[in-house]
Amino acid sequence: MSFLPDKPIIIRSNFITKAVSWFFDVYTINLYPFVVMKEHEETEGMTVGQRYQAQLRDQRTIHHETIHMRQYKELWVVPLVFLYLWDWTIGLIKYRSAQKAYYRIRVEQEAYANQDKFQFYFDGKRHGKTYDKCYADTREPFAWKKYKV
Repeated sequence: MSFLPDKPIIIRSNFITKAVSWFFDVYTINLYPFVVMKEHEETEGMTVGQRYQAQLRDQRTIHHETIHMRQYKELWVVPLVFLYLWDWTIGLIKYRSAQKAYYRIRVEQEAYANQDKFQFYFDGKRHGKTYDKCYADTREPFAWKKYKV
């Protein structure tokens, strides 16, 4: 399965993210192999701390989506979409909340639980916890199976 991409192709579009925000505000959507993210914030006038937080959020989001890329490689695109919709539907029935159902999708649980496990550089310096390798590169295959809807 090595012919499938490892890294997402990033597209910035406020129009697309707003168009798919049916139940709650969407910052990013993964349409394998593309990841559509909201456009960059204007950094002019931001403090160093605000720029740091904006870049950290973007890198965390990209890492989260990279974890999904690994999940796509394991299950292929269509089966992952079916699993995603199945978990979300079960979550809707169980929790009666679209947002809670989303957070209980097994592949989302894995991605959220590990989205901070990467190396973050800001102004050329490494920040935060030190990880020799990011989670997406070292995760066990089918790690999402340990989570429950």
